[in-house]
Amino acid sequence: MTPSPVRHRDVHACHWVQVATCDGLRLDGLLHDESWSPLAKSTPENRGVVLLMHGAGGNFYGPSLINRVGTHLFRLGWPVLRVNNRGHDGWHVAFRGGGVTQMGAAFERLEESLWDVQAWLGWLRRNGYRRVILAGHSLGAFKIVYALEQLRQIATGAEAASSDSADIKIETAIAISPPCLSQSLFESSSQSEVFVRTIRRCQTMREQGEEDLVFRAEYPFRMFISAGCYLNKYASGERFNLTQWHSRLNQPLLWIYGGDELASHEALARGVASLKEGLAENHRMIVVPNADHFFTGASRDVCVAAEHWLEPYRA
Repeated sequence: MTPSPVRHRDVHACHWVQVATCDGLRLDGLLHDESWSPLAKSTPENRGVVLLMHGAGGNFYGPSLINRVGTHLFRLGWPVLRVNNRGHDGWHVAFRGGGVTQMGAAFERLEESLWDVQAWLGWLRRNGYRRVILAGHSLGAFKIVYALEQLRQIATGAEAASSDSADIKIETAIAISPPCLSQSLFESSSQSEVFVRTIRRCQTMREQGEEDLVFRAEYPFRMFISAGCYLNKYASGERFNLTQWHSRLNQPLLWIYGGDELASHEALARGVASLKEGLAENHRMIVVPNADHFFTGASRDVCVAAEHWLEPYRA
């Protein structure tokens, strides 16, 4: 039986790819693009490619909101690169710089997420792509917004010309439910007592040489996390508070949040209100009614919003 054109297209459009970050960490991904050849390492036309960034504990191969968005866009004809970042899965053994280390959502450091984005942008450049759209969910959405700000700063510095992704154009980004990682917001919320108590516990663990010991945190999210990672993500002052610098981003940006997630998380709701007040002219925010953080039952709304936002960027 002759396979259907759709099945033939899906099978032959997938390529397993790998990259190494500047600190020697190996990351894997899956490229969906029927026009790309691993031999030629080029694309026949100047098309845009969508780079997907998963959230904390996610990955490029499992079921998730961002992977559903990627599938939707690929079916519409967009090349899509699904990738792992160093926060993939909750806890895994990784090879970095010739040695073995613990990595995953429980151990990552947010400032290092820039290296992951840079590595994948470099891979795209070396393989014939020049126009990129970034899309992420949850902490993956934060990571792409953080990377945009860091790359903006790099572009104004002396190292810009030597950047591996210097001639890549990031045309736009889609940030789905990025957290506002503001220590002041957490400390002023109704859960401040729990938050401050958790910080003190992590500081004690670090002083006792147990920075990499995993425990279960209850706030701002229930999760298994190491003390060092918790302090990095949630107790770094306003270093990772995207409301402090989102208005400086040059690219058009679509922000998407769920109505229920804002109603259920006081600190996030206050952060998003601040974000909305300072929204740049080329940014847009959508709040999907009755949607939780994972857009349960509402993922199609996110897919359609992404589809409409990206329509002007087709080659």
